[in-house]
Amino acid sequence: MNRMNSKVLKRLKNIHTNIKFTVYLPLEPGPEHTAANLSTLHKIESMFRQILGNTDLNTTEQQIIIDNVMTLEDELGHQLPGKGVAIFIYNSGEVTMYALPFSPEPEIYHGLLSIHLEPLKQYYQKAKPYWVLSLSQNGCRLFKGDGHLLEAVKDATLQSSMLLALGLDEVNDREIQAHKIGSGRNGTSEGFHGHGGFKDMRKKYLQDYFRLMDKRLHTYVLNKKEPVVLVGTGNMQALYKKVTNYKYVMPSKHGINPHDASLASIMRIVSPILEKQQPLSV
Repeated sequence: MNRMNSKVLKRLKNIHTNIKFTVYLPLEPGPEHTAANLSTLHKIESMFRQILGNTDLNTTEQQIIIDNVMTLEDELGHQLPGKGVAIFIYNSGEVTMYALPFSPEPEIYHGLLSIHLEPLKQYYQKAKPYWVLSLSQNGCRLFKGDGHLLEAVKDATLQSSMLLALGLDEVNDREIQAHKIGSGRNGTSEGFHGHGGFKDMRKKYLQDYFRLMDKRLHTYVLNKKEPVVLVGTGNMQALYKKVTNYKYVMPSKHGINPHDASLASIMRIVSPILEKQQPLSV
């Protein structure tokens, strides 16, 4: 059985006016679920016969379609390459089937052509890749998401603190001491030493730090036009927005400490932002 993917969906969109019926069937992978899958298939078959009875197809045409759909029964005893099946029946009587990477609601579409592919469109739009960048002077974290999963990216450069990344000795409310590496006779030169001006210096250091993080981020996003959602305090996000030259960065407007945030809490912040985005064509 062929597998459904975004390229197949594009082809289906081009010929969707030729589709007469679409059947979505959820399945449980594995031979041990054969009986349950057959039961689901038989329920769909019963629904399908009722729908066919209300069409202008003659009895012979109806039986050809039913026979084609029921050929799926031969495959249900084997390891299925997905969590569901989409069955497309065309005006010509041809039938094509695709294994789905998700479990659809059991449904039969007939008539309104615009909705036949809707479950597939929704899945692949939500599965568009995105990134989440949590911001902190104690180290940033990058996450890769696809709408269904959010995973941390292990990157020592991103996870390094501002002090380590910039080669600073100490940054606190009373004193700033900095050493820049790579110049002078002995390979080092003294940077800023002194008191006061902490807020201005701290802001400068954060901007320099975020420029380094942004440069590292580009090695992942390249020119993919994938959205990057920022997570962190409002001040951190505002500073990052000023220094980044990646135009697909989106603030989350949630002032949380990302180091205390779980993946689930980050997903709750990110999901509504991505849903408001203009749907991406597939």
